[in-house]
Amino acid sequence: MNLSIFFASTLTNSLLTAGILIGLILIFVIENKLIKNHEDTISKTTLVLVYLVTFLIALAGILGIFAIWNFDFVTYVNEVWSGFLLTLEDSIGRIISSLIIIFVAMMILKISKVTLKKIGQKDGPNKRRKRTVARVTR
Repeated sequence: MNLSIFFASTLTNSLLTAGILIGLILIFVIENKLIKNHEDTISKTTLVLVYLVTFLIALAGILGIFAIWNFDFVTYVNEVWSGFLLTLEDSIGRIISSLIIIFVAMMILKISKVTLKKIGQKDGPNKRRKRTVARVTR
């Protein structure tokens, strides 16, 4: 979006940004006061709708600030995505090895739980002690 013709000066951009931020803060304050005043009688559906509308207003305000300052969001997202993919390609070996270690550790833990539970169920002079150890390790 090329809006630099309409918002050419930095002062105009700053004033519009401040206006959007003040408007968002006022909306949040008014919303909180209204919800606190009517929190006993307000239904959950109304509350969800109020929060959804507030979220959409905040999103519109953020996008408005991006448009005012002529921020190229698509280029930024592409740069972040390509950096994420490069990082993922560099560390895929470590991720796979970590997943294998976690899987093996969980398998060992499950086997030890089953073993200790079966040992705790056997009759013998140390039955209570074995049962306590089995409970502690669960």
